[in-house]
Amino acid sequence: MMAIVIKDQADWSLPLREHQHVPTGLLVSDMMRALLRGQADHHGSADYKDVGHAEAEAGVVLAATLVAWFTNGAVTRKNTTSSSEAALQ
Repeated sequence: MMAIVIKDQADWSLPLREHQHVPTGLLVSDMMRALLRGQADHHGSADYKDVGHAEAEAGVVLAATLVAWFTNGAVTRKNTTSSSEAALQ
């Protein structure tokens, strides 16, 4: 899972001020894990159940934020030039 890879590599970041207790790379991986684990409406899963509007909206907004950060280059690996290049390394 990509969230684990990002967490383990520990060299991903966002253009936000870093804090020793909340590194931005950890924030990104935690958001990815929250999206994957927090959604109970994965079709085909054994524990599938319908979700309410608030839960669905939170999932969409979280996913949209992550997609925007990756596609506009906000999520980068330290010492690399672009997130798309970094994802291939």
